[in-house]
Amino acid sequence: MIVTSEFIDAGSWERETGWHLETQGMCSGDRCVPVADIARADGTFAVLELARRTGRPVAHDETHGVWAVGPEAQRPVIGDAKIPDLVLKDRSGNSFSLAQLRERRFVLHAWAPW
Repeated sequence: MIVTSEFIDAGSWERETGWHLETQGMCSGDRCVPVADIARADGTFAVLELARRTGRPVAHDETHGVWAVGPEAQRPVIGDAKIPDLVLKDRSGNSFSLAQLRERRFVLHAWAPW
């Protein structure tokens, strides 16, 4: 789901996710999460916190002011994007440590022929 605001109304959340608002919170089947503390007076809810409580990953594009809310995770979502320090060989056979890239964004592309 793509949203253009940090807040979403209960009807839109229900249409997109199947979770609906009940007196005890936002519910899906027999599971409910409290939402009173993230509700605003206009009846909208904080998207990031609602996604976290319902087990959905979120990506934010600051440049375009949009949030992408992913599907409910079937298992725990990765809590951070920290990669262990690995030493790999570059194309020339020289050792390269991923620690050299700390504090920088990068894409690690891995491929195997099998």
